[in-house]
Amino acid sequence: SPMMKTPTMLMKIAPYQPRHLQATASLWLASWRSNGVVLPREPTCEELAARIPDEIAAGWSAFLAWEGETLVGFLA
Repeated sequence: SPMMKTPTMLMKIAPYQPRHLQATASLWLASWRSNGVVLPREPTCEELAARIPDEIAAGWSAFLAWEGETLVGFLA
């Protein structure tokens, strides 16, 4: 049978920018929830959003992965 071609989306990796704070915090929280680790108290999106600028100031290098306009990855 002929091989079907599917559209591919290129992923773009870019340094974190503060304007993406809420999207980054939401993705970080979704990642925590998906890993199966049970915490005594799960962090909130607001807590993670408050933590990101502090971690950047303390020396984190953070990068975001984008497929089109959709944030799909966060590396720090």
